[in-house]
Amino acid sequence: MSNTTTKPLGQDAITPRDLLEAVMLEDGVDAAIELASHPELVPGANPATIQLLIAQLLAHNVFERLNSDNPFTVDAAGDKFFTQDDLTDLTGIDQQTAGEQGDGDQGDDEDHWVTQTRQFEESIRVAHSVMNTAGAVRAISISQYARWDAHDVTCTDFVQHEPGHVGEFAADGVAAELRLSCIAASQLVRKSVWAATKTPVLLTEVAAGVANLDTVTAVATELQDARPDTCELIEDTILQRKIHCRGAASARRSTRTLLTRFEAAAARKTHKRTKAQQTGVWFDPHPTPGLASFTAVLPDAQVAEICDLVEKRAYDLKRSDTSEDAADKLLGEYRADALYEIVTRNLNYILDIQILTPTACQGCSNNSADANRNGDSGRDRGKEDSGDDGDDGRLGGNPGGNPGGGGNGPGGTGGDTPGPSKGRSSKKTVTRGEALGLFTSTSSDTNRDTGALGIHHRAGALSGYGIEALIQNATTITTTGVEFNPLTGELIHQDTSQAYRPPETMRRRIQARDQHCRAPGCARHAVFTDTDHVTAYQRGGPTTDTNLQCLCRHHHKMKQSGWQVVMNTAGVCAWTSPTGRTYTTEPGLLQTYRDTEGL
Repeated sequence: MSNTTTKPLGQDAITPRDLLEAVMLEDGVDAAIELASHPELVPGANPATIQLLIAQLLAHNVFERLNSDNPFTVDAAGDKFFTQDDLTDLTGIDQQTAGEQGDGDQGDDEDHWVTQTRQFEESIRVAHSVMNTAGAVRAISISQYARWDAHDVTCTDFVQHEPGHVGEFAADGVAAELRLSCIAASQLVRKSVWAATKTPVLLTEVAAGVANLDTVTAVATELQDARPDTCELIEDTILQRKIHCRGAASARRSTRTLLTRFEAAAARKTHKRTKAQQTGVWFDPHPTPGLASFTAVLPDAQVAEICDLVEKRAYDLKRSDTSEDAADKLLGEYRADALYEIVTRNLNYILDIQILTPTACQGCSNNSADANRNGDSGRDRGKEDSGDDGDDGRLGGNPGGNPGGGGNGPGGTGGDTPGPSKGRSSKKTVTRGEALGLFTSTSSDTNRDTGALGIHHRAGALSGYGIEALIQNATTITTTGVEFNPLTGELIHQDTSQAYRPPETMRRRIQARDQHCRAPGCARHAVFTDTDHVTAYQRGGPTTDTNLQCLCRHHHKMKQSGWQVVMNTAGVCAWTSPTGRTYTTEPGLLQTYRDTEGL
């Protein structure tokens, strides 16, 4: 995932946080709080922001205090907020100056241990309560933010909709601002809106520090399809029975039971939607090098059948294993072998990998060259970048070329024919030996790592062993080679086309550079994205590496709905939201290379 940075407007001026911190340190907390009634004295802030910043500054000071040797005493010489007299008779606990410890007997030591432990317990409880309060503030803020949406397709005016409305790109703004993935931001927005609209009274309990935020959001999620009167009835029951003071799982079960009793149709609708959303197969990296996580959520009957088959085959493999390592091999490893064998049995595996090679760069920014201009450069002129350049992002799309035979892929009809080898990113079929040779260079009887990086469109960067295993198991192997500057990530070979649709070599090169959708927070892999002109083609934007980026279909539409994007020659994109906030995303190639090589 690319790095995303946030730059508030007016970043060169003193920030409200800096001003409040200075006031707190010089004039005390009371003076800072007084500013909340005079927000005009704090440029760029409002009463809510001032109060939150004060809370943040105080909490940060508590963090520093708890990291000290004597966190529950006042350092008379250098405490930022308190004097010894401020805490007299406040807690009934004798406050010693920092560094003072009595030389009492064993009973005194035990009393000191009990006192310290109780104080830490109190800090834990209050800190957790503050986190819940802050979470409630965030939830209500997100629910209000999500109500604003474009009035029409021109996106020149925004209107505030009724409570419960979620703007089409609300989650994207939250993802960019909070540096979250788009999936995490989408979940956060939905849960925040449900909590604020379905369970407003319970959210008030969270704000008061009485209930846990995750418990209330679990309740609200179960009520997402319930009528307002049903929500009120269930809220009253929950408060009476103190269900909101339980854990999230218990509260979810009780809410589901209540909803089934009071509005069975809503319970069935929620269950059906939730089941559809939760069913699927996911692939994720694993903290252990060389491993990946394969997660499947299926109907319970199918899971039971798969488990029985895997278990039986695993024991068969264990009994028949006569290798030297059999004694040390765990049953879990045999289960993994059995699952792999069952899934891949009687199937032909076609492997498509990107070969990314770090290469010394001489004048990278001047290495662009025109491709052969044999296409019809005026054919698509005047069209919007509507997403016809690439796949629609759905699982099962064509990761190896443009969908539907359009563009410049196999069978395509538009665009230029690329030069003979200028892009050096054409897709070709190779043998196992040729594929292995791309990663190792044989010299005498030794193999030397060439530095090439193998990228699989689902598994990501692969180690030498992982690449070798894939190659050995594949029936057909296709590769795309791309060279890049390991210092900047800039592509060594860049082309320019006169056509609207980029040539196949250029499109695959852009996918190798970006690795994933370039919108802030989006991790959809590049092979499932559109190839977008940063500056629209009909507005004079060229079809060249430095004006193309990978965007999933959703963010392609977002770019045409009030967001602005500019790209520099290194492929770094600056996104500006409709509210004027700016976020920067970098190509994924350099980060992937550094993470893989440990740089």
